[in-house]
Amino acid sequence: MRRRLTQKQETFCLKYFEKGNATQAALLAGYSKRTARTIASSNLTKVDILERLKELRKLTEDESIANALERRRVLTQIVRARQTDYMICSADGVWMHDFGEETLNSVALKKLRTATMPFGDKDSELKIILTEVELLNPMKAIDLLNKMDKLYQPEGGIIINEQPQASELSDEELIIIIRRRSRR
Repeated sequence: MRRRLTQKQETFCLKYFEKGNATQAALLAGYSKRTARTIASSNLTKVDILERLKELRKLTEDESIANALERRRVLTQIVRARQTDYMICSADGVWMHDFGEETLNSVALKKLRTATMPFGDKDSELKIILTEVELLNPMKAIDLLNKMDKLYQPEGGIIINEQPQASELSDEELIIIIRRRSRR
């Protein structure tokens, strides 16, 4: 069981949790400008303060909010969805809708509309069902996944290969790489 924090330490924890900056949290907790940075660093090594920060994190966890992994899975489902996931081809070559509960709850499904129309003339007893299926934009999902993976460069380009070319490295950097590889 952790010991009780001082008022300054509690305020530090709350402000650090809110702002994410330890020095700023120390200043807001009332520590002086001269000592704020040192105290902030010291506070983040104290077991009692670390336990309080962990408690605060737990308080904000909510099962109803999607975590990063869940968001990735949803975006990946959108990327991989195809029109044929919602249709089946009958023996006579006609495409028909195939909607089960799993299909209707698909995250990739943007719009689903069916309409019944007479087959042939207006008075025909034979009816056909027309189905319109619209999926969410997979390119937007890919874009969001790339942002989550930090694949965009500040200049707006996409990082394809993060390995520098030998021509971009100094002699010292090349020697370090060669030594590391020769140790393997």
